[in-house]
Amino acid sequence: KQWYQRRVRGTLDDELFYWTSLLEEHIKSLEIDEREMARLRQNVVDLFCSYKTPEQKEEEKKREEDEEVVLPMAEGALVTNLGVPVIIVLSKVDCMSTLQKENDFS
Repeated sequence: KQWYQRRVRGTLDDELFYWTSLLEEHIKSLEIDEREMARLRQNVVDLFCSYKTPEQKEEEKKREEDEEVVLPMAEGALVTNLGVPVIIVLSKVDCMSTLQKENDFS
């Protein structure tokens, strides 16, 4: 079975839905035990709630605090929790030539 199908590219939402669905389908095909999936999903929630920027980590080192700060889960966050951390990176590479021409950006 081919892991992806050729398709007409859509909006960002369409693309995110497509790839998330594909990943979800694959994870389901692994037939992971429900308790293990619950543990994996909780790990993702914990990772999400305890995220710190590099600047925050440096600041903590200077203050020598060991107390963990856990942020509340925002409404609508992790609606689909696949049990694996997923990072989505957006860039405007397609606009680079315009930025370089119009704004002398390099």
